[in-house]
Amino acid sequence: MKIWKIPVTWEVWSTIEVEAETLDEAIRIFDEKENSDEDYRLPDDPEYVDGSFGRENIESCELNNQE
Repeated sequence: MKIWKIPVTWEVWSTIEVEAETLDEAIRIFDEKENSDEDYRLPDDPEYVDGSFGRENIESCELNNQE
């Protein structure tokens, strides 16, 4: 019997801290940084989003199993 590689994804959530005077400003700062080449460090305390585990599309399955 063969072994097949099925690509899967899942989602996690967490929070980060953004220094700003208002929530609107913090959101703007986050959005600007997210859309730049600068990256946020991933949070250390992610939580799994229930029900988010799933298989990728058929094309991804085929690509991951090409010989």
